[in-house]
Amino acid sequence: MNGGGAVGVTGLPCSGKSLAAELLAGGEIDGQPRLLLKADDLGHALLLRPDVLARLRGRFGAAAADAADPAAMRRAIAAKVFADAAELEWLESVIHPLVTAETIRRAARANNSRSWETNNTVLVVSANRSSSQIFPGTSR
Repeated sequence: MNGGGAVGVTGLPCSGKSLAAELLAGGEIDGQPRLLLKADDLGHALLLRPDVLARLRGRFGAAAADAADPAAMRRAIAAKVFADAAELEWLESVIHPLVTAETIRRAARANNSRSWETNNTVLVVSANRSSSQIFPGTSR
């Protein structure tokens, strides 16, 4: 094979994406590592960015922006957004574009470095991007 690439694993909630991604990740292809990017983990990390924390604090209060305890912070956010569809929509409008941009950045890096990356995410597809926009040289 020439160069690296990325594999996107998409599907409905609870459809086995995590298992499929785990099976695809690890090991090597043509001597190049296969990496796994979990969109949930990426989203959790992005919540801790200073600019995102400031927006969370402004919208939901201090408890929802306590980076010292990320698990408690996510629980506080969940309590707000899962009780109010408008709040969930707001949070998704903040986080989903960041996750999509980072996924695209990592896919480009994988293509350039000859490594392979498995992405467990539905956000890229739901952002109305074709696979060829995210993974150059591919088609949907």
